[in-house]
Amino acid sequence: MKNIINILIAAGVVVLAGIVVVVLLITGILGSGGKQPPAIAEPDTTRTSESPRPSPSPSPTPTPETPSPIAPTTAPAPSPEPTGPSIPGGGGEIRLDGPDHIEFTPDRGGFWVIRTYNSGDYDPSLSIRDPDGKEIAYDDDSAGDYDAIMITQLDGGTTYTIIGDLYGSDTGAYTVSAQPAEFIPADGGSIRVRGTTGFVFTPGESGLWEIRTSDDDEDPYLELYDADGMYLTSDDDGGDDYNALIKYEMTAGTTYCIMARNYGGVDGGFTLTVSQSAGVTGDPMIVYGGGVESFFAMEPGEGLEFTPVDDGIWIIYTSDNGYTDPMLEIYGPNHEYMDEDDDGWGDLNALLVEFLFGGETYSIVHQTYLDEYGTSTLNIKAPTDILTLGVIYVDGPMGFRFTPAVSGTYIFSTSDCEYFDPVLYILDADGEYYDDDDDGGEGYNVYLTTYLQAGETYHILVGFWDGYGVCVFGVAAG
Repeated sequence: MKNIINILIAAGVVVLAGIVVVVLLITGILGSGGKQPPAIAEPDTTRTSESPRPSPSPSPTPTPETPSPIAPTTAPAPSPEPTGPSIPGGGGEIRLDGPDHIEFTPDRGGFWVIRTYNSGDYDPSLSIRDPDGKEIAYDDDSAGDYDAIMITQLDGGTTYTIIGDLYGSDTGAYTVSAQPAEFIPADGGSIRVRGTTGFVFTPGESGLWEIRTSDDDEDPYLELYDADGMYLTSDDDGGDDYNALIKYEMTAGTTYCIMARNYGGVDGGFTLTVSQSAGVTGDPMIVYGGGVESFFAMEPGEGLEFTPVDDGIWIIYTSDNGYTDPMLEIYGPNHEYMDEDDDGWGDLNALLVEFLFGGETYSIVHQTYLDEYGTSTLNIKAPTDILTLGVIYVDGPMGFRFTPAVSGTYIFSTSDCEYFDPVLYILDADGEYYDDDDDGGEGYNVYLTTYLQAGETYHILVGFWDGYGVCVFGVAAG
């Protein structure tokens, strides 16, 4: 009986082993598609697309690679910086409480005025960035009273980010406004201004243009920029009373931006006028300075072109004005405005004291106050050369040239000035400031000790605070 049991156990083991072998064979056939699996090897890089695809092999642990400095094209774009509320595309304003980002998509292309106001005691600043995050304009305090203002050109349909910030504070209420800039006609015109705002002007003709304000009770201030926001010039009180006046040579078809405001940010009203300057309206005369005084009778609106033969301080004034009130304007070689005067000589006469370059042509225009009719005599005094040390009688403002033969200290003084108050200025050979004195001597007299270099030419002005005066001017070695 025991033998029969052992035989059955052995037979069962044999049957079980056969079943295992069959299962393994079936599994191998299904996994290899009926082909013998190849040995594990590195992939053949020379294999063409027609070569049999090898069976997948266990991948080795990847070796970390050095990152490339060029970001992969599949890298996700950075998330945009979160912005605050938006201003409507047609313009508007929004009240902020602290630093913030404002989204603004103008509905039209052109110049826009973006500013802050109602900031109280806070000091806001503004910047504007394009869709790529590049800053295209920035301002702090240009609107007066710590407020900011910008005139900048924006593209319609493009989304910009306006960033409002506060100096030295994280909280504080202020208003941000975006409005399309007003246009002044190509031939000029007048417009009423209230508070601080900006205007765009594209002259129809090239030439000298005037931008002036008029109001008896306000103190306007003007700034002029080009279309890219670059500062060109500004003025405060250059017109009548506290009014502003800018005279600038403009090119036809070129766009300029005008910023107009009241000094100190006062929200008052005034009139802004843009017009072409009268310039030289009469038949110009050519005058060549030759070291003598020249006289010309001139009517209002007449002008002359003047070409000095030498560098120096030239004295230009009116006299014999009768009952009229003459005014003088002078323009540079490119017709750029240089200076003007009314009543500087006394008795309603005008006085210009100018450093002029020899060989350059200047335009002098004679006007009268309130455009009243009347003739005046225009006087042009050339600078006098000081050839020897000593004293010179001075009758009215005078310009001198002095080229010392020896380097050293020199003394410049005045005396016998009676009731007049003389003042002395010394310029270098290029017309730049070198030294000055007022009341350094006895009473109101001048007394200046200064070092001069041999062979260098110095330009000296003896003037008077009241315009006209007489005195004795002395030059001595120290």
